[in-house]
Amino acid sequence: MTLPKKLLPKVPKVNLRYLHLGAVDRLLKEFPRHSQLLGKKVLFELPQGYDGYNPTIPFKTKFNGRILECVGLRVDKREETLGSKVMFFEKTDDRWKIVRGAPVLLMEDPFVSFIDGHVILGGVEIVTKSPLHLKTVFYQADDLKKITEIGRGPTNMKDIRLVQLPNGLIVVYTRPQGRVGGKGTIGFIVIKSLEELNPETINKAKLLKRQFARGEWGGVNFAEIGQSGIVKLYGHVANERRDKQGNLLQRNYYAMAFLHDPLKNRRSRMRIIATRSNFPDGPAKAPDLSNVLFPSGQNGHLWMGLNDAEVGVVDLPKDSFDKLKLRRFALWG
Repeated sequence: MTLPKKLLPKVPKVNLRYLHLGAVDRLLKEFPRHSQLLGKKVLFELPQGYDGYNPTIPFKTKFNGRILECVGLRVDKREETLGSKVMFFEKTDDRWKIVRGAPVLLMEDPFVSFIDGHVILGGVEIVTKSPLHLKTVFYQADDLKKITEIGRGPTNMKDIRLVQLPNGLIVVYTRPQGRVGGKGTIGFIVIKSLEELNPETINKAKLLKRQFARGEWGGVNFAEIGQSGIVKLYGHVANERRDKQGNLLQRNYYAMAFLHDPLKNRRSRMRIIATRSNFPDGPAKAPDLSNVLFPSGQNGHLWMGLNDAEVGVVDLPKDSFDKLKLRRFALWG
């Protein structure tokens, strides 16, 4: 029996271009307009035998009675995977040098946010190594001598980021994995104060559905407020290449950006804004990490971790967010 057309349910037309916001191959085809970007490496004076990567953007805080502009940097040995620490560096001449007397934090992948006039420093702390349990930890860091823990994320969740809206509300961007998020996707929740920054609240975050294509993953690395209170998000989108036997050959991480209106839950398509080929060649922590960009955020320049071994910066493409339109449902073009 065939129903009359007027009784058939209306199905929105699907524009296949937007079936997944994150199809890396498609995003790379759109990227050549920025292919002439030329990044450079940032020099850090590190302890002998150590690498430094995945920095914060430069931020100002107090230290020993003075205003200090510094960068928090993940530091570890090339052969280590679970021995990272965060050290602080200030710029002297053409390189960044260790801030003597500053604390050394036992965590990895540091980041900063600015909430209610305070510097909020975060990073990933290894709770136990076997089995591996980790948590994102947040500190108030208005003074490096008086860093105070103010919150923690759920077990085994990285890439939790904060941004404050013009009305004072705080958006928490999350990256669940496993049953909820697969290899890693993006969620968000709006809170009234940092007192709500806890695992129970963060686990209630709403997912940005279909943000990444099957087999791909990503997360938010930095958030800032753009025009009309719309959030400008910088992050990473990633995939991997395996041989016929399933052995991992290469992980590919790219810097991406998109817009999000958290109050109306509308967002734009993603756009790749930098790739590893925009930077000089260099070492990698492991052979499968030789095509990795891990963006930290921007202060006029995009700061990046390179191959889990070095740091780079590149001028922010002026049209990173041009012509990106907010949509209520990513699936429909």
